[in-house]
Amino acid sequence: MTASSPDRQADERPAEEGDPPADAETDGSSPEDREAPRVAPQQMTHYLSGLDPVGGLGNFKSTGASKMNGTTYANSVRFHPSYFQSNPLSVTYNVPAGTKSLKADVGLDDETLDGYEVHFEVKRNDGSVVFQETLRAGAVHDVDKKVSGVRRITITVKVIARPSDAINNRFRAVVGNGRFE
Repeated sequence: MTASSPDRQADERPAEEGDPPADAETDGSSPEDREAPRVAPQQMTHYLSGLDPVGGLGNFKSTGASKMNGTTYANSVRFHPSYFQSNPLSVTYNVPAGTKSLKADVGLDDETLDGYEVHFEVKRNDGSVVFQETLRAGAVHDVDKKVSGVRRITITVKVIARPSDAINNRFRAVVGNGRFE
């Protein structure tokens, strides 16, 4: 009877969970030394309607669903000044860390009478303009602007024109599905 060599004993031991198959080639590194597969970071979406504003609180602003040109925007910020409101309405948001862009569709909701004209403006905390557009009832504008490195933005809405028979009509200027990505 001959004694087994230590190498032979190691080869004959039963396989344990996590061991490579007996016929598998290995690079000699342990599982701890191997690098885990890289996974692309997931893009985060932060809807304005779900963020707490840091300025312009109240200010005839609400959140919820709005309809523009027959399309419903579930996560909207709505400005609804009274007929006699002539001052611009603004709301300010902190830009979440890692945000690269501000996206939205802006316009007036479907219940707005013809004849309204509203100026939308988005500014960075340094006062520089990210976006501005004057829109009439029925027009919707797509916004997709870079905001990397910006700490805050302020959205301002100002009524430029209104129909003379609109005294009992409250329109809504809408930032439809406004979001940071």
